[in-house]
Amino acid sequence: MSQTPPERFNFAQHLLEVNAARAAKVAYIDDAGRLTYGELAERVRRCAAALGALGIRREERVLLLMHDTCDWPVAFLGALYAGVVPVAVNTLLTADDYAYMLGHSRAQVALVSAPLLPALQAAMARGRHEVRSLIVARGKDLPPGALDFERWLGAQEPLASPADTGADEIAFWLYSSGSTGRPKGTVHTHANPYWTAELYGKPVLGLREDDL
Repeated sequence: MSQTPPERFNFAQHLLEVNAARAAKVAYIDDAGRLTYGELAERVRRCAAALGALGIRREERVLLLMHDTCDWPVAFLGALYAGVVPVAVNTLLTADDYAYMLGHSRAQVALVSAPLLPALQAAMARGRHEVRSLIVARGKDLPPGALDFERWLGAQEPLASPADTGADEIAFWLYSSGSTGRPKGTVHTHANPYWTAELYGKPVLGLREDDL
C-alpha cells in the first residue's frame, strides 16, 4: 500500500528527490535532444528562481501554452517548486479560448512555444488580461519585451529550497473541453499527481526504470 504524502508536501520537490540517485539517466527526450534527471533538477530549480525574479508570488497563476518538449516539464515543475500555479492549456485551441483562459485565470506570466506565439498574441490583443511577462521557448525573432526561455533560465541560480506547500494545496489548473459552455478551470493539488503515479503509473501501467 502506498504511503500517504505528508501534510507539508511539494510534488516537484518529491519528484526530484526520488530520482536524485539516477541523475545521469535520461528523463526526457524530444526532437532537439535529451534531458537527464540531474539536468531536469537544475533547470526546474532555475525556473522556480526565475519566476521569483519576475515578482511572481505564491499561488499566482502562470499560463503554459507549450509543445511537448523538454521545456514543458521544466516550466510546469518549476512553477510547482516555486509554489506558483501553472495553468497548462491545450495547444490546439483558438485565440478566443486562450483569451478567455487568460482573463479567467488572471495569469501573470505566459510561457509559450514559439510556433504557438501568434495564437497567444491574438488572444492577448482580443481580451483583458493581467500578463506582465511573456517567455518564449525556442524562438528567434521575439516580440518587444518578450524573454527568451533559455536566457531567462540561465540568468538565475537554482532555487535552494522549494516553497513550503501542503499536500492539499492547489498545485495546477487544467481546463475542461468546454463541451457544455465555457471551459471550466479544474484545480489539482500537490497530492494529486503523487497518487496518479502510485495508483496508476506503478500498478496499472507497470512503469519500470528502463521504459521509454
